Amino acid sequence: MKKLLRFIIFLIILLGSDFSGVLADDYSLTRGIEYYRQENYKEAIEHLLKAREQYSDSSAAAFSLGMAYKQLMDYPGAMPHLQDAATLVPRIRESLPELIFILRQIGKPDEAEKWIQVAEKENIFPAKIAFLKGMICSDQGKTGEAIRSFEAAKNLNPSFSQSAERPVSMTENHPVIFLELAQERLNDCCRLSVVGPGLAGLYYHRAGVRTNGNLPEI
Repeated sequence: MKKLLRFIIFLIILLGSDFSGVLADDYSLTRGIEYYRQENYKEAIEHLLKAREQYSDSSAAAFSLGMAYKQLMDYPGAMPHLQDAATLVPRIRESLPELIFILRQIGKPDEAEKWIQVAEKENIFPAKIAFLKGMICSDQGKTGEAIRSFEAAKNLNPSFSQSAERPVSMTENHPVIFLELAQERLNDCCRLSVVGPGLAGLYYHRAGVRTNGNLPEI
């Protein structure tokens, strides 16, 4: 019961009058959250669906329901509710990384990128968003951008170091991917007159070592 009370207090602080007003009038949201805290997600969904029907403009109810679906790994079920939580006023900031994660899981990277742009513009959980961006870029074969995003996540929040280290290492050490990254660096160097072709050639030489000399002409 104490855990439930702490969770409700947290949501009241987070959401202000929107959430406290719903709690005052509707028992279904309170029960839904209680079942959620007990990890009884099916019962939570049953009550939270009622809360959403009664308070369709409540971002609190939308977020709670979306998270319950996520816990059951029902990602298609979670998506519309987390999207509402990210859209309704007040916006639930925590819903953006959750929504981006869900969109990646169900194969909608273009929509995920749109929400990444929103999160970046509003500076919402920048380290977490950078990590998710790195995962999506990696999925799409955007190796250079993926590595930069993982490095940004580590720099913004050291707690992401272990999570980001493995995908960075896998990306950099794959010979073909390393070649792509080296070519990207080569192009960057060639555009910088102060660097000149010498350093650009060094990057390309490193790529040749990694790929046993299997390099295109430049």
